[in-house]
Amino acid sequence: MLMLLRANKKHKVCVSIDENIGIDKEGNELTIRDIIPQKEEDDPDKVVERKVLMQEIVEKMKELLNEREFLIISLRYGVKDGVEHTQNEVATMLNISRSYVSRIENKALQLIKEDFKNGKYYDEYRLNKQ
Repeated sequence: MLMLLRANKKHKVCVSIDENIGIDKEGNELTIRDIIPQKEEDDPDKVVERKVLMQEIVEKMKELLNEREFLIISLRYGVKDGVEHTQNEVATMLNISRSYVSRIENKALQLIKEDFKNGKYYDEYRLNKQ
């Protein structure tokens, strides 16, 4: 029983991150969450949005590229596991020359770039850059 009382005593000083702490200049209620700077990767909406977009990109790349092109781009830019590899590392993994990796990579990037300019994301990208 004593342990329970000690535990409850500790929790009495806990404050919710969503607790109202005041009002801003426009009259909106402020919470602790509102004033704590958040990293983008901490925002669950941004994380889900990024994962969905990444899945769309992977599917589009699979449509555009052959297996070898997709594999090289995936390894070079960490598409699958977030680990980016150098051209030399990719060449060693695939038992081909670094210059061949470079040629395949450049061709694949050109295909992706052309499709991007003709696709649904290009207008959004241009608007966001302005």
